[in-house]
Amino acid sequence: MQDEAPFSDILSAAADEPGLRKGERTRLRLMAATAGLLQETFFHNLRIVDICSHAGVSQGTFYLYFKDKMDVATATLSRFAHHVFELMRLAGRGHPDLPAAVHATTLVYVRQFHLNRGLLRCLMQMTEESAQFEEIYRSLNGTWNLRTAEAIARRQGTKGGATPEQIMTVYAMGGMVDEFLANLYVRNDPALVAHAGPPEQVADLLSSLWIRAVL
Repeated sequence: MQDEAPFSDILSAAADEPGLRKGERTRLRLMAATAGLLQETFFHNLRIVDICSHAGVSQGTFYLYFKDKMDVATATLSRFAHHVFELMRLAGRGHPDLPAAVHATTLVYVRQFHLNRGLLRCLMQMTEESAQFEEIYRSLNGTWNLRTAEAIARRQGTKGGATPEQIMTVYAMGGMVDEFLANLYVRNDPALVAHAGPPEQVADLLSSLWIRAVL
């Protein structure tokens, strides 16, 4: 399942799909290499020579597809962000009630933090480093939050769409969840690591907090 594999593996599998043009296959391999390296190193330590070595291409080939490491990192992280939001969207469909939908989407999000902690660390860093990526991520996050608020409003029978309070609640809860997961999986806060348990338990806790906030 795509929500149970590191994103670098997802990109590698995409690069091996039959029928791809050579250029698209090479581009995906460079992005897969970037994703794998960013799991282990900070963006400032990322080197084009290492990306090319992992992708099995020359440095000259790299510059046919990307201008520099900022360009390839932005492309890779943007695709990763789209991937995560799409997994959450699919996970939230078809549930009989709001608690079930919240738990399903929260579980996917927690798993993505757990599987891709290096990418999430770089994602947070890149919102400060790249205005282009910051805008891409803000747009995705804003779209998701508004969609979530509208879904909550529909399930609660709110007339006229999501209220300002519902929208603000979704933004507040999303920010708190992001910070909690960053402390757990990126910063490895000892107190959280000692008590959090596996991703399923973390999702149980966070989804219960979500439900208390929105119901």
